[in-house]
Amino acid sequence: MNIGGEPYIIRKTGHPFFATRDELVNACRNLSDRQAKQAMRTRIMPFIIMPGKIYYVTAGQNARNMANRLGLEVVAIARQDDMVFAFQKVFSRQILYNSRFHLRNTIPAYSAARRITAIQTIIFSVLLSLVSYLWWSSPDLVMIAFSIGFSLIFLSVTAIRISSVIADNQQKSAPVIVNRRGPLPVYTIFVPLFKEAGIIDQLLAGLDRLNYPKDRLDIKLILEASDHQTINCLRQYTLPDYYEIIMVPDALPRTKPKAMNYALPFAKGSYAVIYDAEDIPQPDQLLKALDKFAASPPEIVCLQARLTYYNANENWLTRQFTIEYAVLFDLLLPMLASQHAPLPLGGTSNHFRMEALRQLGGWDPFNVTEDADLGMRLARFGWRAAMLESDTFEEAANSGRNWMMQRARWLKGWMQTWLVHMRNPVRTAREMDLMDFMFFQILVAGIVVSTLSHPLFLIATIIAIINGTMLSFNGVFINNLVSASGVIVFISGYAVMIWAGFRAVKIRRLSVLRWQVLYMPVYWLLMSVAGWLALWQFISSPFHWNKTRHGLSRIRPRR
Repeated sequence: MNIGGEPYIIRKTGHPFFATRDELVNACRNLSDRQAKQAMRTRIMPFIIMPGKIYYVTAGQNARNMANRLGLEVVAIARQDDMVFAFQKVFSRQILYNSRFHLRNTIPAYSAARRITAIQTIIFSVLLSLVSYLWWSSPDLVMIAFSIGFSLIFLSVTAIRISSVIADNQQKSAPVIVNRRGPLPVYTIFVPLFKEAGIIDQLLAGLDRLNYPKDRLDIKLILEASDHQTINCLRQYTLPDYYEIIMVPDALPRTKPKAMNYALPFAKGSYAVIYDAEDIPQPDQLLKALDKFAASPPEIVCLQARLTYYNANENWLTRQFTIEYAVLFDLLLPMLASQHAPLPLGGTSNHFRMEALRQLGGWDPFNVTEDADLGMRLARFGWRAAMLESDTFEEAANSGRNWMMQRARWLKGWMQTWLVHMRNPVRTAREMDLMDFMFFQILVAGIVVSTLSHPLFLIATIIAIINGTMLSFNGVFINNLVSASGVIVFISGYAVMIWAGFRAVKIRRLSVLRWQVLYMPVYWLLMSVAGWLALWQFISSPFHWNKTRHGLSRIRPRR
């Protein structure tokens, strides 16, 4: 390539030529770390480095236009997939290492790589020893303490739900109208895929319907190198240039956040969103997100779109799941956002300002509910998330095992999240502020504890009723107290959740599910089973990712 002190191809033709994969690989090997990071984001790469002169190769029209604006001398052009191949060929080992350990190495206080700290182990051991001693010496006192404590936790969660229903009328906001000028920014779409061959058609159709200039899209289809079925399926498609396939080498932990971290250095966009394989976002969602970001203060760095299900009425389980999501995304999260409280983000349709996402350190690859964790970390950085009035339709798990494994993973991740952010409670409270810290306790710890203890309270109450101690003034004091608190908790908790369910299905215009709300207490008991499974998995396999199978529904989304 170097003849007589200048590139032969320029001297001969004066026009850019197509660079081969081998030439791109060789050029990558000469890059510094800073040059490599910049090239992966812009697709403008130093190609021939000479004393006092650098010639560049670009991939894609956006990169070519940017190089022209910067006055860079471009001597070669390349196919985007060839340049991505070269990046992965040369830098894959370092990118993979960073995708697994960057957060742990740079801000270990936020990483779940260590399941529980030594101090937390000591504290829990002391508390367990103290409770065991008191149970032996004064069981009535322990029962009173547990009864009061768990009742307060249940009632705190109930109070949050009451607030969300009451605040519903104040949560509606006028449509955001922004006068867009100039070209729209590049928008990166992360789509992590694992064993999703059966749903690729639906995924690509949903992405193609997005109302956004195709030349400003940067879609990353993120595949695991071991997932040969999905890889072979995608080879059957001729994808446009704005799609890139990112192949994640096989390494532990095998989690969705690790895969997205691996793809993050390749992202070209100023904004980013995550979609799951079965997701069907409303076509104007990216434009709405841009407008909302433009109209929001700079501390709003994340927007959460509303999630709902296209197979809502398939069976009893999908109906209950849909009601639960309606309460969460149409009542609870909007109320939290209006109070500037931390949001436990959903696992998909999170829109980010890209620079903030990089500063956050990406996702925690060891946390199996990386979305909720990132929502808490975002609050600790002094930033906020807001709700986006746009829907993404998903496939609700329609089988008991699929639902149970998914819910156990979510609850296990919430346990991880609470332990991570409670390593230094004083620091967390100072970074979040005291009110947000209280929201964090109620949302994360409160929901986990109430899920685990719900069947225990129910059993204790039923036993008390059978024994007649609930109404007996001559009965033992502890039985009366436990029974009274249990009745209060159940009546208030059930009533409020059913009230919220009725309100949420009305907002969603899901009148067909209206009377299904009355079955929600049975659904909560199933969640408790998943909670205990989550606790066992947290002990036995904390970083294992329970794969949710998609494409099982008989109901297909509307085209």
